[in-house]
Amino acid sequence: MDEVRERMLEMVSKAEFSEQPLSWFEDLYRHSKRDREQIPWDWKEPHPFLVEWTNENEASGRALVVGSGLGEDASFLWKNGWSVTAFDISEEAVEWSRHLHQDTDIDWVVGDLLNPDQDWLGMFDLVVEVHILQAIPEEIRKRASPNLAPLLASGGSLVCIGRLAEESDIEDSGPPWPLTWDFLNQIGEGLEENEKYSAFIPETEGKRYRVVWKKVSQTRIPTYARTTSAAKLQYFLIYLLSKPLYLQPLGPRLALSGIRTHSHAPLRLDRNELLMLSSRIFHHFDEGTNWCRMMPIRGNCSLRQTLHQNPRESPCKHHTCRLP
Repeated sequence: MDEVRERMLEMVSKAEFSEQPLSWFEDLYRHSKRDREQIPWDWKEPHPFLVEWTNENEASGRALVVGSGLGEDASFLWKNGWSVTAFDISEEAVEWSRHLHQDTDIDWVVGDLLNPDQDWLGMFDLVVEVHILQAIPEEIRKRASPNLAPLLASGGSLVCIGRLAEESDIEDSGPPWPLTWDFLNQIGEGLEENEKYSAFIPETEGKRYRVVWKKVSQTRIPTYARTTSAAKLQYFLIYLLSKPLYLQPLGPRLALSGIRTHSHAPLRLDRNELLMLSSRIFHHFDEGTNWCRMMPIRGNCSLRQTLHQNPRESPCKHHTCRLP
């Protein structure tokens, strides 16, 4: 066992039963006195699996690098057009990275995957985790890994890279603790799997994996519909998009159902018309205006016609009810 790894394991053992079992990361970075040879996982370049994936996927947007270490992956993404936020649990690692990559405008942050910034939820088009989950004990890893997927924006990708467990691996020999496919599959629950790849990298130990998931695009809630009541109604209407939908003219209100409950013939709306109806409802909900203002109900034809009109051009002349 080389001297650097032996010293790291001593720090891990010391922190294991303390109130801060991950404090050894900070201890290791500070003890190194900014000598990169003292950081056992520092490859001094971006991970080749990340480089390969980036070259094969022309994309840009907001990227988050989890456990950014000395910042090589974050810097690589920034140079490839991404707007990058990078966080690490070690304050010394963050300051060191800021110094090493001062020619970038990366947002360097001290953070913890166990308790990610709530403002980050749903904000990133790309989330990258390289060799982080394998570096923390299983009990902590199981609590940290479910926090990755919620960071993705709709349509965003989660890229996880690390060492793959093989039969010869001994669980107690870490860190690192190589990860199994079974565990990796749990990380991507609720996401669409795009890639599952493994290979050996020359001059490194063990087989490495790259798994990529995508958060399937979803219909977005308009900013003006973010009150509790409005959001509930919006979700209800989106749910109905996949259902046969009829609107029944019932005096001052509309009945949404799949059966006839009124003497007038029911009107079946197609998907686009229902989306227009949904948006129109929330435009008026936000202004607190009359529920019927955008839909004067005088039979099916007037309803369909109204959906294609400017709401301000068709005020309701027949009812004074308000949206419940």
